[in-house]
Amino acid sequence: MTYARTAAFFRPRLVYAVCAGVLVWSTWLISLALGRGETDLYGQIVGTDHLAFYTAARLIREGRGADVYNYDIVGPYQSALFPPGVWQDTFEAFRNPPFYALPYTLTAGLPYALSSWFWIIVSLAALVVGVRLLRPEQPWRTVGWAMTFLPVFCVLSYGQNTLLSFAIFAAVFRLLAADRRFLAGFVAGLLWFKPTLLIGLFFWSLLDIRRLWPCWLGVIAGGVVLSAGSWPLIPEVWTAFFENLRVNLTFDNFEQWKMHNPKAFWKLLRPEPLPLVGGVTLQEVLIGLSTLAGIVVFVQLWRRQRNNLPVMFAAAVFLTLWVSPHTLIYEWALAILPAILLWTHAPRHRDAWVVLFALTWAALFVSTDFCQAQLWAERRWLGTESVLLQVSVPVLGWVGWQAACVLIPPEGVVESPDSIGRFSPTETHGSGAGP
Repeated sequence: MTYARTAAFFRPRLVYAVCAGVLVWSTWLISLALGRGETDLYGQIVGTDHLAFYTAARLIREGRGADVYNYDIVGPYQSALFPPGVWQDTFEAFRNPPFYALPYTLTAGLPYALSSWFWIIVSLAALVVGVRLLRPEQPWRTVGWAMTFLPVFCVLSYGQNTLLSFAIFAAVFRLLAADRRFLAGFVAGLLWFKPTLLIGLFFWSLLDIRRLWPCWLGVIAGGVVLSAGSWPLIPEVWTAFFENLRVNLTFDNFEQWKMHNPKAFWKLLRPEPLPLVGGVTLQEVLIGLSTLAGIVVFVQLWRRQRNNLPVMFAAAVFLTLWVSPHTLIYEWALAILPAILLWTHAPRHRDAWVVLFALTWAALFVSTDFCQAQLWAERRWLGTESVLLQVSVPVLGWVGWQAACVLIPPEGVVESPDSIGRFSPTETHGSGAGP
């Protein structure tokens, strides 16, 4: 089937995505309404991951910044924030650089539930601001569709910060479109709170160093301002950060069934490493090959579309999500950025986008719970963890490859500039048709 025929099949059925989104949100909100304010109906605290940021900020406000990365202290400290039995024998660790805790000091004096809801509202605002910066044809309709995307729901319900990153990415794109490259890099430097988010932009700038070198200066300047500016305010937190840096950098005890990248896919598919030669495992080889495949596709796209700013920015964000070692379900909320850019700036391919976006939406909607169900079934009936299939990863890999195939014009064909963004016409190096 062609994309046109497949898109014609999908379009009248997109209403099911709206229904699914409404069902997910309604279930969560009803559960919260039936809970105890700070917990839902099942005793889960509101925005659980927010607790890490809230705890770090409270410790700083109390003059105990040296304890922010002392997890032997953090666990009991967090338990004491809630009634008995609500949060016991576990903790949420703050592993970000110290400067990222400072914004949360604004609400750390509030009860946990109020602080969590405040930052949920901030995240919603960041979603709206980011969409507006990307300038789709119908921004509010775009926000509505984004709210049906399960990773966006996960950001808000988990209490995560990915939508803040989304707004930063959107601002970086807008500044690049205005040819403000140093400033774009400086704003991108705000992502130093989670450096893996810079992977795609970093790799793109390496390929296009002659054009994007001011972005490098901006990113470095942004990191220096954040670090040097916060050091006098919280020197003890920075000291503790460096003392625990190695532990935090090597931390890998994530719930793999919540992750959607090649690393998690191959680890789940074969939990026990199979040694090969020189201490290298089959897992590591397969992870490396999958990562290399994403980079090769990105390079091929850059060779043909290097002057196409929206396409390359979209591809850089997707590459980040593909190769990052810690791409959990909520971080795929960033995928709405390439979706908006491609829909807006490559409208001639909208039949393909309908199909590829629908597959991405569906894969991420079901894959996390499907993998968790496999895990539950194996523990119940086999008493162990065996083969787990995270179905989203091969789907996402195929979607990325197909999108690149759509966007790479045949040899000798040049995309007309009427519907796609370009870098500044003052740039003369590179024609967009190859190096």
